[in-house]
Amino acid sequence: MLKKFFVTIASMMALGSFAGTLEPLVYPPIQDSVSLEPVKHPKRQFIKKAAHVGAPQELISQPGFYFENFEYGEGGELLDLPDGWKSVANPSDNNDVWRIGTLANAESMIAGTSGSKYAFILGTGAPHDSWAISPLIDMEEGEEYEISFFHMFVSGERRIEKLEIVILPTQDITAKPITRFNVQDNDRTGKWYQFIQSFVAKSDGQFCVGLHSTGGGETNTGTLLDDLKVTHGHSPALSASTYIDMGEKLDLDVAIESAYNFYNYGTAPLEISFEPLCQEITVSPASLTVESGEYGSVNFKFDSHEAGDFTGDVKVKTNDLAAEEFIVRAFAKVEPARITDYVLEDCENGGPEGWILDMGVVNTGDYGGYNSSDRAIYTWSLYCMLYPEYLIGFKTHYVRMGENPVFSCQYRLFDSNSFTGDSYYTAAEKPKIILYGTTDFGPHGMNFM
Repeated sequence: MLKKFFVTIASMMALGSFAGTLEPLVYPPIQDSVSLEPVKHPKRQFIKKAAHVGAPQELISQPGFYFENFEYGEGGELLDLPDGWKSVANPSDNNDVWRIGTLANAESMIAGTSGSKYAFILGTGAPHDSWAISPLIDMEEGEEYEISFFHMFVSGERRIEKLEIVILPTQDITAKPITRFNVQDNDRTGKWYQFIQSFVAKSDGQFCVGLHSTGGGETNTGTLLDDLKVTHGHSPALSASTYIDMGEKLDLDVAIESAYNFYNYGTAPLEISFEPLCQEITVSPASLTVESGEYGSVNFKFDSHEAGDFTGDVKVKTNDLAAEEFIVRAFAKVEPARITDYVLEDCENGGPEGWILDMGVVNTGDYGGYNSSDRAIYTWSLYCMLYPEYLIGFKTHYVRMGENPVFSCQYRLFDSNSFTGDSYYTAAEKPKIILYGTTDFGPHGMNFM
């Protein structure tokens, strides 16, 4: 019976363990005093924070909870505030109002913390005195509530942007507030920052959030605000992607795996679960809890032997009321494998076709091939030291082998000095060469030597 194998040659050098680290979420910075202008966002947007995207909330159906990510409307036109909101312009300048859209500086589009849009107010030359007022939210006397949002300031040379947060009993800005908070641009770093504050309702009733823009106002400066949320007490807040790129594999290969990472930037534990909606995707673990201010990660595994482009969905459920249920879309590509009855490769024509060369492995002519030929496969052992948990080498394409396959090659082991160019034969005890075969490009197979 004939079996299809590929052959791997790998050099291995043990140098201790390696542990990867998950980098913190960084929001895009912009420069101070740059020109801000509305732009049309690209057709395809990948949002960082999963949230309901669609028509704005006009009625608040859940007491003590409200979420608005300002992500609605088509194209890049400037939009008025969502239905249910109230806008109050600067008494001295009717153009000084809050809008919704996407801005850009001289270098690039400014991405929101979820999606491409957010609320903003741009300077028109005079100090701001403009309001954006949310719909009314049911609250109970004596209960604690939490308000949070992301904001970015772009201040001018003479005046800094300021924002006052006011909790009002009506949408009338002259009403007596139950509490107020002040946010000011002191460091001018041009990044997204998170604001979180708690307050207590002083009576039963409906209350709203007033965003009062003051100060600032210079041309080409402004205040940006995204993901406004009001919750009954502390709450989790999910930051995650709605897509995952699983990469590529051959149709004969084993499954490929990718980490799906997310973050809880809220003030309560995040409970999250995953339900694949296709048989090609599995997720492990299927559910977990992530504490406040912590990162979480699960493993997406894609297993398919059908060549072509793949798209599959995974349903995600959380206890974050702003992202109770959403879909993560997985992308992958499966290519037909190259299969031959034998291998006869002199490496003279580059490639070789269908082979996989690990990092630090090249087809080069710098050191010459066997018997004065031009090229050879060259493995740089520095990568063995940098990544000791990996086998560094190459994998051939698939080969139909009989019961007693024969492997032969010419090889040379040597050390080289990158500074002097000197090279000399390697001591026999230093490197290890492993030849093994497997039926599916996996990491385990039959050792041939």
